[in-house]
Amino acid sequence: MLTLKPRRRTPPPAAPAAVPGAETVIRVRDLRKSYGPHEVLKGVSLELKAGKILGVLGSNGAGKTTLLETIEGLRRIGHGSVEVLGHDMRKDYKRVQRRLGIQLQKTAMFRNLTVAQTLRMYGRLYGRTVDVPASLERFGIGEHGQKLLQQLSGGQFQRFSLCLATLNDPRILFLDEPTTGLDPYARRMLWELIRALRAGGTSLVITTHYLDEAEALCDEVAILHGGEFVAYGRPRDLVERLGAEKTLVIELGEGVAPPASGTLGALDYRVVDGQIHILTEDVHAALKGALGALEQAGIRVANLNIRTPSLEDVFIRLTSTHIGTPATAAARR
Repeated sequence: MLTLKPRRRTPPPAAPAAVPGAETVIRVRDLRKSYGPHEVLKGVSLELKAGKILGVLGSNGAGKTTLLETIEGLRRIGHGSVEVLGHDMRKDYKRVQRRLGIQLQKTAMFRNLTVAQTLRMYGRLYGRTVDVPASLERFGIGEHGQKLLQQLSGGQFQRFSLCLATLNDPRILFLDEPTTGLDPYARRMLWELIRALRAGGTSLVITTHYLDEAEALCDEVAILHGGEFVAYGRPRDLVERLGAEKTLVIELGEGVAPPASGTLGALDYRVVDGQIHILTEDVHAALKGALGALEQAGIRVANLNIRTPSLEDVFIRLTSTHIGTPATAAARR
């Protein structure tokens, strides 16, 4: 196990209320950002408490990277305010930036340098003498110091990028889609490192397209759609509030085709991949009614399971214009 040493237009959902005694390390209020006539951010607000992980979720083009880079001081603030570690990022961003760690979606490095050479070079940029073996070992890549960067695997390179992003012992770490393109094992290794950083007191902001990743890592998530937050809160709370229904999935016997989507007894259902799907808040009643109706029709059941809603279900429900209710209406429920 890897361990880290301590070191309508209705108003969009508001950031959760402040927790008494918890330090707010990021506070964004009514942030708006436009590129020409295109408004990318339409008045978003968020807060991050010390030692927490916030996930910013959204489809491609939703404005996630623009939001992060504005908070980081890499883009100018249009309308609204951004405070990081108690400083106004319009005025004091240079004082704040040295206390931040940033891992971008794509990191350009000199691929013909070794891992150790790159680490020492970045250390000098921070005015630090780096203990190369200890730093690499901390991220589980201690044996790769003499490799060229171009020789690292995807997972090794991502861990090394995380090592570089934390060289200055940042108070806040920004990770923009840190596990994109990694195999399942490498993803879990990165998750372990991220959890260890959080346990050591680092606050993190993460963007990701992997909703299981957000559920596994984040204390809170903010779902960005059309330049606005359509949901904000703990993953579990969002699932319970916006996706309370469970899905009863019934697989029929071999060679038995389910009837077209319609009504089974008194239950509405649809056919997905040859299986009957019944959306319900009362699993017991749905199970009893469906099995009774199928038995009466002489249709044999081969298998069934109950699928509980996930953050992915919530995300699709809120951001898709092709499924059910438009996102703005779903957000009002």
